[in-house]
Amino acid sequence: MNRGFQRVYDELAEISLDVPLAHTIMDTFLELCYHESVITKQLRDACPTRGRKRFVSEGDGGLIKH
Repeated sequence: MNRGFQRVYDELAEISLDVPLAHTIMDTFLELCYHESVITKQLRDACPTRGRKRFVSEGDGGLIKH
């Protein structure tokens, strides 16, 4: 599990280019795994944080386009 999560962590910035909500999805998934005792707090906390948040003036205002 640790190696698999670390591989995703290593690629998360790249994944975010194609999946803008990747960090949000990963955060939700990590919390679920942590609360179900699948991963440790240390592994959960090792997840890279997203970069700075965009301002509304920089894009779509956070709306999800379909």
